[in-house]
Amino acid sequence: MKKSTLIWLITASCLTAVGVIMMIVVMSIYKWDFTKLSTTEYKSTTYDITGEVTDITISADTEDITFIPCDGENARVECIEPEKINHSVTLDNGKLRIGVKDDREWYEYIGLFLGNTKITVYLPAGEYGDLAIKNSTGDMSVPKDYSFKSIDIKGSTGDLDCSSFVSGPIKVKLSTGDITIKSISAEKLDLSVSTGTVRVSGIACEGEISLDVSTGNADLKNISCRKLNSTGSTGNVYLKNFIATGNIYIKRSTGGITLNKCDAKSLDLTTSTGDITGSLLSKKVYLTDTSIGRVSVPKTTEGGKCKVKTSTGDIIFQ
Repeated sequence: MKKSTLIWLITASCLTAVGVIMMIVVMSIYKWDFTKLSTTEYKSTTYDITGEVTDITISADTEDITFIPCDGENARVECIEPEKINHSVTLDNGKLRIGVKDDREWYEYIGLFLGNTKITVYLPAGEYGDLAIKNSTGDMSVPKDYSFKSIDIKGSTGDLDCSSFVSGPIKVKLSTGDITIKSISAEKLDLSVSTGTVRVSGIACEGEISLDVSTGNADLKNISCRKLNSTGSTGNVYLKNFIATGNIYIKRSTGGITLNKCDAKSLDLTTSTGDITGSLLSKKVYLTDTSIGRVSVPKTTEGGKCKVKTSTGDIIFQ
């Protein structure tokens, strides 16, 4: 190795070590709060709501979105937002619309944006019309204090926690994030996520539950519905106390399927790699198919069909 190259390597290593030490010192002073490294100031803005709200539409960018009950005199929207980014809050014929107004120049997009942006909607608890949320990056929370005619939520990266009563359909589509829906009633559920976990519990659904999880687990407990249609690539599916008056259809490429005290008129369960196990509440005629695996199912000749197929895995029902 040339002497000049060695000198440059030693110099670079020393500079790197100095940089690391300075970073540790600075972050220790800031108590490891990385938001203090942000190059942008953040402000809190309040938008008062005067009038009756029926429908709600929110279009956000990177904000966490939360609903909090309040009395009618204090209905408002509070936003934590960066400088030169403002939110528009309008109420027109009962339709509350919340959006983002970005007034930055192109060069102001360069920097560290480490603050927590947030939209908090303070509305009286009660019944509302349609709720539509479109969010790029941010968590969303809709508590049980509200009920809606329908809910339609789309997001790229972020989690959803919803426990509101819905008289119509619930439709949720996320790219990356967890979906948690609990203790509600709905006409039907249409849930889709590319990468994330879906947890649904305590649901009374009049129609179909449609569930598509590309990569991630699905956990469904204490649910009644007309039928279940679940598809996915990688991940496990777990059902407990799940009752369908029609068909339960589950198909996975890689992952196990477990049913605990479940029932349906008929069942169609398929996975390429993984075990399929469970217990049903009524007798079924089992039609099993596995290339590599053990099969142990009740030898009944009455009841609806339970079709179970796996390429590599066991099939065991009690």
